[in-house]
Amino acid sequence: MWHIMWLTTLSFVCYLSAINCVDPALIAIDTEATAEAMGNLQRFGYLERGPQDSSYSESVCTAESFRSAIEDFQSFAGLKKTGEIDNETCEVMSKPRCGVPDRIRPGHSSTRQKRFVIQGTFIQIGSIWPKKQLTYKIKNYTPDMSQSDVDREIARAFQMWADVADVTFVHVKNPLADVDINIIFASGEHDDGNCDDPFNDGPNGILAHAAFPSTGGYVHFDESETWTLNSDKGTNLFQVATHEFGHVLGLRHSHVRTAVMYHKYEYYRPDFKLDKDDIQGIQTLYGENQLRKLEIELKAKIELLRDTVNDLVKSNTDLNNKLEIEENEGQSR
Repeated sequence: MWHIMWLTTLSFVCYLSAINCVDPALIAIDTEATAEAMGNLQRFGYLERGPQDSSYSESVCTAESFRSAIEDFQSFAGLKKTGEIDNETCEVMSKPRCGVPDRIRPGHSSTRQKRFVIQGTFIQIGSIWPKKQLTYKIKNYTPDMSQSDVDREIARAFQMWADVADVTFVHVKNPLADVDINIIFASGEHDDGNCDDPFNDGPNGILAHAAFPSTGGYVHFDESETWTLNSDKGTNLFQVATHEFGHVLGLRHSHVRTAVMYHKYEYYRPDFKLDKDDIQGIQTLYGENQLRKLEIELKAKIELLRDTVNDLVKSNTDLNNKLEIEENEGQSR
């Protein structure tokens, strides 16, 4: 099996060298790492595709652009920009992640689109939903968890966004109903929502992917993963779902490592929550959750009132104590 993979890798690198995509000196450093990095950078939008792709007029995949793409990836991942496929870069590239590209290119490497899809800016990555109540359906279930657990964790993930943004979600259980967001667990090739991105890398690779609002509104989870609940073993469904639902609402990946929308799955976090970056992004698209905003303001006013009452009670107690002391002193004279 491994010798077949090696021959495939070697053939791929030879092809890249033939079209001047990779400097031979760079290949000589580590052929396998170079090929894997090349595929990773192309797949996730850091590197232009070659001339075999008709959507590009010419190949800009040179040794210089390859190094620039590595630096771009390193910068996005919060690594030191070396422009080289070093151990740290390889380690981060190999971590489990979302299948949505980090850089979405309309055709030129110099284009850097805004991370938040602003209303009225219908760029390639999608748009926001034109309504504030969205329906979703879970078309099938993973055998790793009970259906009730999946339902609950999916609802919790949607609620993470609903708590801070002016958008709500309704779970539709009728299998024949049309909904805004279709959710499936799949492996290998899967034809749902015009998806042409198969899950073919096994466990601990691409965990899931999603479509932006204008391109389908679907979320697919890789069934080759072991989906878990409140555990540091396997892959936590709640955390991955929250990330993917950010995409289905219109958010791109974030370079902020603590953000839910960071492109890599780091680890299970019992205190998992949205980062300020996530909240800013979703509220840019849909506005604040007005009820939540009023609730926060009301709690702040109640807390202020409680503090004021406590201060008045303390002042009154102090005054009574002072008067009592003065009265006792007067009686003792």
